Amino acid sequence: MGKFYIIYGENELAIKKRATAIAKKLAFPSDDNSGDSELSSDSCSTEIIQGDNMTFAEVINCFISELQTPPFLTPEKTIFLRYFKDIDKLINPTDKLGESLLNTLLNHDYDDNINIVIESPDGVIDLRKANAKKIKAVAVLETFENLKLNDRKYQELKSEIIRETVSKNGKTIAPDAVRFLCEALPNDSGVMDNEIEKLVIYLGDEKNISLDTCQKLCAKTPESLIYLFTNAVMEKNLSTSVKMLDTLIDNGEVEIKIMISLSNELQKVVQTRLAMEQLQIKNLNPRSFDDIDSSLKNQYPNNILLKMHPFRAFKVCEMANAWNKNEIAKALQLASEANLAIVSGKMPPRRVLEQLLFNLCR
Repeated sequence: MGKFYIIYGENELAIKKRATAIAKKLAFPSDDNSGDSELSSDSCSTEIIQGDNMTFAEVINCFISELQTPPFLTPEKTIFLRYFKDIDKLINPTDKLGESLLNTLLNHDYDDNINIVIESPDGVIDLRKANAKKIKAVAVLETFENLKLNDRKYQELKSEIIRETVSKNGKTIAPDAVRFLCEALPNDSGVMDNEIEKLVIYLGDEKNISLDTCQKLCAKTPESLIYLFTNAVMEKNLSTSVKMLDTLIDNGEVEIKIMISLSNELQKVVQTRLAMEQLQIKNLNPRSFDDIDSSLKNQYPNNILLKMHPFRAFKVCEMANAWNKNEIAKALQLASEANLAIVSGKMPPRRVLEQLLFNLCR
């Protein structure tokens, strides 16, 4: 019996990558290097339907026609429906044509040697509905959703995804490199996969991905530029801070957004110092988190440092320790005044930010 896959969700790049990989594997089952093979409707083994170039009715008609046509010159045929966003309409049809296709799929009323792959970026399947449950019984459903920024475990989950992806590629990654990628890469697992693949190829026979390698190779996304900027400020590196500010503004970043990012980083220093006090960390060193008293862990289960990798927690604390209580209090006051100056329009925003950097980094 042929295989049936539906790949759907929010993460368009990850969905496209996964659906294409499955379609290639079905089209070239005996080729260990199928990832290097090109899919084409010119091939007898594959029929590609471009869902974004047709109306819904045209897609359904084309799909039914392909299901009614058995493989020719090859043992199997794969129907690959690409960029089809209306998966919910296919599963919950509102007309006879749609109902006909759904029944064909549910009853497997087509040649046993036909495989189906449906790629549905932004597609939604409500698994509580009866038809969705029926589809789930005959098809493999894979969903790729973006991580939610408001998820309490967002940083932890994103870091874990990065480490798992690196491990699958036979490499290791330094904790500070994980932190950089976590902060610098957008909230899209497909983009993360591509950036990590780039790092793996660059490393060759080397095993470990370092922070320097990440900073050298990773795309200069708005997220990575903001990270490099705020990191330079927190290290009180004036020249790099000003350079990164110029780069951000030249790349079209809005000054108020830069201001907010910097204010958030200063707030993290306050939160980190509080977390250190809760865990009674005084003489900070790389081993500080190896033997935290269990009673403190029970007393402060939501402590932000306990949710981090020990080395990352150490580096975060190390940066926070670079600011004493008087310095961070003054920095928060200066940031508040700068924010007010930008919003009120009393001075050009760029000049406000430059003056703030001079005051923070001197």
